Amino acid sequence: MKDRNAAPATTQLRAGGSPIHLGEVRRGVAQVADEIGKLEAFNNRLRAECLNASWFLSLADPHDRLEAWRGEYNDERPHGSLRNLTPRAFADQAEQARRVA
Repeated sequence: MKDRNAAPATTQLRAGGSPIHLGEVRRGVAQVADEIGKLEAFNNRLRAECLNASWFLSLADPHDRLEAWRGEYNDERPHGSLRNLTPRAFADQAEQARRVA
């Protein structure tokens, strides 16, 4: 027996009245969960490699150390998600590909 109070598989939520399907909602939730996981991994790496590894000697010291870590992370460290290229090298490669295309 069907529950008459159960929510339908689609709900009119979009402007213009087009329905949003349950599968779309599930994909959106999965994408958000993936992004949260990436952010948590980055925060854990930052904490372990920079914040927990340092004694800060002044109020300006954390800023200086974070800037140095950010520069190393963005310019010198290869990232697996970028085919083991540094972000700078990946951006340069993408720019060259755009010029050729």
